[in-house]
Amino acid sequence: MDLLSIVTGIGLTAFLLLYLAFSLEKEHWVLKIMTVGMAIILMMLIPQATIEADKDCAILNNGTYACYYSNGTQVSDFEGGSSVGTTFLGGYLNYLIFFGTYLFLYLFYRVFTHFRRLGAEKRHG
Repeated sequence: MDLLSIVTGIGLTAFLLLYLAFSLEKEHWVLKIMTVGMAIILMMLIPQATIEADKDCAILNNGTYACYYSNGTQVSDFEGGSSVGTTFLGGYLNYLIFFGTYLFLYLFYRVFTHFRRLGAEKRHG
């Protein structure tokens, strides 16, 4: 894994999540807390990526996947590879699932309250 690209990607994603969190209205306090929490969790991957930076993994031209130490020798056991990329992907996908569920439930709530208000106006007016 290229250290600069993964750290930049994690940093930009965390920045965008924080920007989203602080741009939301007060009504969405649950989403704010979850978004800030996700940004903090993602930022915790940056030190892990720098610690595991001694292994550089890449897909080679022949389609195989190999990891090399910084001195150029190939990593013989693949178990020692970095899991930062898969952790980042898994965490972000879980956040997107939460965000989609929140959006669906919020839209359902808004439609329900709209129709309830129309029913109340019809009964009283």
